[in-house]
Amino acid sequence: MVVYYVSCTVVALFLARLSNRIGPKHVHTAALCLAAVCLVLLTRIGSPGHTAVLYLPMIGIGVAWASITGVPYIMAIEMIRKERRGVYMGVINMMIVIPQFIQTLTFGPIYKHLLGDHPVNAMLFVAVFLVIAGLLIEWIDTVKDADPRVRAAAVSATETAVA
Repeated sequence: MVVYYVSCTVVALFLARLSNRIGPKHVHTAALCLAAVCLVLLTRIGSPGHTAVLYLPMIGIGVAWASITGVPYIMAIEMIRKERRGVYMGVINMMIVIPQFIQTLTFGPIYKHLLGDHPVNAMLFVAVFLVIAGLLIEWIDTVKDADPRVRAAAVSATETAVA
């Protein structure tokens, strides 16, 4: 678990800069897909005598967790006026907590009846949904969906920087 925490912490330091360079939604999609690949790897690699190889996928999952806990906020900040950010950050938090609550109540029966009480099936199930989430993130148009005042300020700042 230490590898997971360290990779998450170290990557979090660089995510904002990487998001500025290639765009937050692309960073987040890549991180979610990396997590999916790493979850699949966890179900396929390693053996009782060779557990060190399991550190590699845990690094990838740490990278994804750093993105999950930070990049959606970067995207929101780019799209929301300064005076409304507090409200929308609360809404984003609810969009995280409410599904977690629903998952807590419903995943037991899903795990038992749909996934056959098998941990590997659960990890593959999650991997599929991480890829779906990554693809859906790409659907967001941060320019078109932004508050018109934020969009106008961004265009003005770009024109000033170019001049």
